[in-house]
Amino acid sequence: MAHPLPRTARLLGVAALLALIWFVAPAYAAGPQDASAPEKRASESFQQFAQKWMDNMQEHSQREPVVKNFPAASASTAGAAPSGSTYRRYGTEFTTELRVTGRRATPYVGLLRYTEKTMTCSGAEGQNCSIDSTIPVTEVFLYERGRWVY
Repeated sequence: MAHPLPRTARLLGVAALLALIWFVAPAYAAGPQDASAPEKRASESFQQFAQKWMDNMQEHSQREPVVKNFPAASASTAGAAPSGSTYRRYGTEFTTELRVTGRRATPYVGLLRYTEKTMTCSGAEGQNCSIDSTIPVTEVFLYERGRWVY
């Protein structure tokens, strides 16, 4: 009895099956994909984003450091604030934390923690500075459509 498919069609079917095995087999041989791979990529991406964010914060504080200027104290204003300026500075140290949200639109939240220093300087050129306060800051960013957003 003759086969219902012509010999050429059978050979093409076998060739297609072999091609499918050729492309799919390596994925099975490698084992299941690491479920944390997307999380690892997001974590690395957030670390890079955080570094750029902190670089921009430091650059901004160097360009526009003055928060407010105090007028020079006069003899008639007893107890007045001394003359000088208040500056904000950001250190180079920071920490990051990645949290899984379980939401498809925003699968991750990144937390960036750093310290803001407020300094008062007694000269017009910003000399003789002392740190008035250090404030711990936590910034929250969402991972949305492959990007970190504020």
